[in-house]
Amino acid sequence: MIKREYRIWLVIFIIVNIWATKIIFSQKQLIGDLEGVKLESSSSLFIALFLVLLCYFLLLVIGFNYFRKIKIPRIIKTPKSLSYQAKFTVSSFILLLQLAFFIFNQTEGVNVAGSLNVKSNSTLAFIWVFLPIDYIFYLYFVTFRNEKLLKTNLVLFIISNLSRGWSGFILILLFLEWCNRYRNRTLNYFRIVLFSAGVILVYPYLLNLKWVIRASKSSEIELSSSKDLLEGMIESKSYNELLSDGVEQIIGRLQQTAILTEVINKKELFENGIANDKFVSYYGEGFIQIAYRRIIGRNNIPNIGSMAPNYLRTDNPYELEAYNISVGLMSWVIILPFQIPLFFLYIGFLCYLSVFFARQINFTSAIDDAIWMSWLFLLAVGWISQFITFIYSILVFLIIIKIALFVSRIKLYGK
Repeated sequence: MIKREYRIWLVIFIIVNIWATKIIFSQKQLIGDLEGVKLESSSSLFIALFLVLLCYFLLLVIGFNYFRKIKIPRIIKTPKSLSYQAKFTVSSFILLLQLAFFIFNQTEGVNVAGSLNVKSNSTLAFIWVFLPIDYIFYLYFVTFRNEKLLKTNLVLFIISNLSRGWSGFILILLFLEWCNRYRNRTLNYFRIVLFSAGVILVYPYLLNLKWVIRASKSSEIELSSSKDLLEGMIESKSYNELLSDGVEQIIGRLQQTAILTEVINKKELFENGIANDKFVSYYGEGFIQIAYRRIIGRNNIPNIGSMAPNYLRTDNPYELEAYNISVGLMSWVIILPFQIPLFFLYIGFLCYLSVFFARQINFTSAIDDAIWMSWLFLLAVGWISQFITFIYSILVFLIIIKIALFVSRIKLYGK
């Protein structure tokens, strides 16, 4: 079985998908990103639920247990403990990276949720392709729990994400914090209940604030009008309506059943799309693959997440790459059934790479939290390209640690 601290999160995601299935079946329409789309087939709905739950079991239970028991050779050697100087160097560098990334985004108006088609022409934009600071921070948050600059880095990370209209990071941080406190036996269940109740009570306001931030950043409205827009959105509904909308939005974002249901219903459309190079296959996702396609002159082929809105929301077509939908990992089983063995081999290879690089970090066993987190929040939902970026981030984080160790030795010898 998986680690005890992970079990409740797996149960939550299972319950959310079952609950979502119940809502969809009773309302006869989909939810989440496909809210309002009519349910065409009940059988597709239950097949989708089965595939989602099967994915969780194969990936997060069977797969994780298998790969974590494999003996991983340590090629990039890191010590079992880091000196104060090395920890401070890493923390300072992460802080500087976050600050630079925050300034860049505010200056260029890019990396805003819901406006992914807005690109920067600055040459500095390439830096953040090679330094994916958000993922690097998650690794830092897991491995440097007792570092003095952790709280400063955390505050800046939260401000940076909120300013870009992102909210998913909250759930990831809660997961990582839960795992740490569970292992250290510092969980206070009374505080958890109070915190959860508080989040539920204020979430309707946070949700509307997020939409306003996204709108202002994508130039749909002037920033000066944001306050009036937020007040108007809140005053237009009663608190109970706002709370109901908030709960439905949480369920809609966490579940994968609705999207996979529609992928099953529009299987032929996706098959024709991939056959005509409308989007790349699962093995074509990732920044390395994008670089290769640019070299050979085929850089205009998007991934499935960018094209899915135009296939699944034909009533409201989106500008290409302006909006992404996570179609779920098991969508590829539906779209390319004859490649199922190859598909599982490829995903298994990526899983091994994530474990391989993560296990090079020798000074904490908490790195398993980052691995399982990436499998749950990135891979299981079908963000293969983002999962590859996360694997690359582990390598970058290892390089940062090695540089910090080198710098700390210089300082020590200098004394």
